[in-house]
Amino acid sequence: MRSDNPIQRFWRDAHMGLAHAIHVPGSVYHVSSLTDLDIEPPQGPMRSMI
Repeated sequence: MRSDNPIQRFWRDAHMGLAHAIHVPGSVYHVSSLTDLDIEPPQGPMRSMI
């Protein structure tokens, strides 16, 4: 595949979007439930997912 092909660019963008942390539901649900229970969520990258 050529890197200047628009379909190849679309595939790379879609693949990167699926690799995003928001698509790992276990971590997101964990932080969200801690917040709902008024428990301080962990510090670090998980905090930005709320």
